[in-house]
Amino acid sequence: RGFKAEKIGLNEVINASWDRLGGLIILSSPLHSNEDFLLKSLMAVQSVGKALRSESSSSGSILFAVTRLDGALGFESFAEDRNPLDAGLLGLVKTAAREWPLIRSRAIDIDPRIGITDAAEKIADEILFHGPIEVAINSSGRRTIQLDVTNVELSQTESKLEGKLVLVTGGARGVTAACAQAIADLHAPSILVLGRSPEPTNEPDWLMKLHSEMEIKKELAARSGAGLSPKAIGEQCKQILANREVRTNLQKLGASCSKVLYRSVDIRDAASVAQILAQVQADLGPVCGIIHGAGVLADALIEDKTAEQFQRVFATKVTGLQNILSSIDVHKLNFLAMFSSTTARFGRTGQVDYAMANEVLNKMAQKYSRLLKNTRVVSFNWGPWEGGMVGEGLKKLFLKEGVGLIPLKEGAALLACELLATNSSVEVSVLAKGSSYPREEVPAKLKSEAPALLTFERRLDLLEHPFLEHHVIDGRPVLPMAIMLEWLAHAALHENPGYQFHGCDDFRILHGVICDQPEALQLRYLSGVPRATSNGLIIPVEARSFRSNGKDVLHAKADILLVEALPGSPANLRSITAPKVEYLIDDLYRDVLFHGKMMHCLENVESCGERGITCWVKGAPEPSEWIRQPLRQRWILDPLGLDAVLQMMIVWTSKMQSMGSLPCRIGSLRLFRKPVFNQKLKAVLEIRKANELHAVADVDMIDPVFGVVMRLEGVEGVLDASLARAFRKNRLGKPATI
Repeated sequence: RGFKAEKIGLNEVINASWDRLGGLIILSSPLHSNEDFLLKSLMAVQSVGKALRSESSSSGSILFAVTRLDGALGFESFAEDRNPLDAGLLGLVKTAAREWPLIRSRAIDIDPRIGITDAAEKIADEILFHGPIEVAINSSGRRTIQLDVTNVELSQTESKLEGKLVLVTGGARGVTAACAQAIADLHAPSILVLGRSPEPTNEPDWLMKLHSEMEIKKELAARSGAGLSPKAIGEQCKQILANREVRTNLQKLGASCSKVLYRSVDIRDAASVAQILAQVQADLGPVCGIIHGAGVLADALIEDKTAEQFQRVFATKVTGLQNILSSIDVHKLNFLAMFSSTTARFGRTGQVDYAMANEVLNKMAQKYSRLLKNTRVVSFNWGPWEGGMVGEGLKKLFLKEGVGLIPLKEGAALLACELLATNSSVEVSVLAKGSSYPREEVPAKLKSEAPALLTFERRLDLLEHPFLEHHVIDGRPVLPMAIMLEWLAHAALHENPGYQFHGCDDFRILHGVICDQPEALQLRYLSGVPRATSNGLIIPVEARSFRSNGKDVLHAKADILLVEALPGSPANLRSITAPKVEYLIDDLYRDVLFHGKMMHCLENVESCGERGITCWVKGAPEPSEWIRQPLRQRWILDPLGLDAVLQMMIVWTSKMQSMGSLPCRIGSLRLFRKPVFNQKLKAVLEIRKANELHAVADVDMIDPVFGVVMRLEGVEGVLDASLARAFRKNRLGKPATI
């Protein structure tokens, strides 16, 4: 692809000194991923961060992480041999995207069934693509995640937990205490709470009479004389209040539970966890439900994050859960609920370790949901809670971002109801009502990729462009998509002399060019910096205009492919099996199509059926017959031949779907011969998919002697029943109301 690449180990990345670097791609190791691998991945990103940021402001840079979960980011078929710890890389990249927005950060999950060579090709392709932060790739193509937003209506289900043992990690204070209470009220189980706080003790008589923090501190100072500093008194008061909160909450739980126990333990200590669970299960029976709410924060930017901070945050979430699951019979679980975070879903500045740990929890949930068929497994990606680990500073930040705090009572009630819900999602993101969230997961465009160079301008009016009178919809002249691409190609060639137009990728019409204003429309064509690939030069191009109100309108964009010499025609010719038809061309242009005489290009329709349509078409005449002052004396591509493809799509959708269509996108176009004036070609259009909203087709334009002249893939049209009326009004005049 024209990039200089080097294979290098993580230790080498960490220990090297980086002044300039265009990109870092971290490849997961499914058989060897562990906490140490994730820590080294973070340290590698720390090592190259400054160099990547420096390069991003000049020629552009990338930070990619590649996993092999299931080709669907763990959402579809998480196999038993896949390692959930790989998902920590997703959290790393999403956080980097927040902290370093000019670096193109991307988490790519490739189906493990795709071979190494093909996977490498797809990774290389991603370097050339714009797109979301998270990309899933399988044999069917390239996808990303879309949140399904739902306003929750709580409904209680019949409890199956009464008297059974439920384990809650995270202590008996704040959020986990509220959740434990909601479970107790709804399900009446026995509850074992594991927390870091010491097991609560009874207070002496003098302390029981004191209620406020001020009263307690005053009494502590009086009893200590001059022996304690204000800081030490504050710490003692904090411990007293924590002890009181734990004791009070356990008493409330006891009133609703069959039995409640509290044990102080560091859940990162496997032996201690195993010992406690063995003792409790011997008395109360097997653990039938788990709420894993334990977690700590150690906020710091990626470059400032220490190994100790990462290990403490990660181990509390991940190692703690692993220790618990290895100490019980997981097949006896009615539910397994994990407390993840929206930090994992969206990324958050300063919380890279928290994002990585919680993404691992998310994929552990995906894996166990498939392993435990009769167990409700859910990973709650909680937003911030009232009474959680959110101080006043964070609270103000969340409110500034439009993110509210989840009320303790409502959030806990949601959890209690979701535990035994059926047919529910495994990963559930929860935000307070009215909260906003990051809907656009696309990093800022790099200077080197945004088409910023004004290549030429075109004043669009009917006098200079008579073909517009033959491309009228609803009484208004509309610039044909084919001419738009012709001019985009000219913009790319203008700045890169010596090359030839070979095609385009991802050509989109974003806002149609309608010439219905008294003054002529001034179109601006912009091109970006070329990207060298093994196939040629990729030039990003755009077409824009300024409206009278000053608004800058983006009409179309594409990636143009330029080569030094056109390759040979493909050996394989597209063909379809479809019924022979006897459509009269005059009838089609009168009753189905809107095109005027100058745009008539269909000469004969051979066949048309569910699989597609085959036609003989003619190409465009000399540019001077369409445009008084053309940009070139010869076409770059054949705009009439290309328009024939779009006309065939209209005929097909009208005959097969009873609706007209308008083109909106061409996924790929490749030209194998320069256009010949008025050329006669056979066009074979094969429908890839179609429904009541849109149709997608692949097309070959074939010269019987030469072979494939032009090949198009992913030609997409939007269907609309109202288009029939708009198509009939194909003369200049007052627009009809549709």
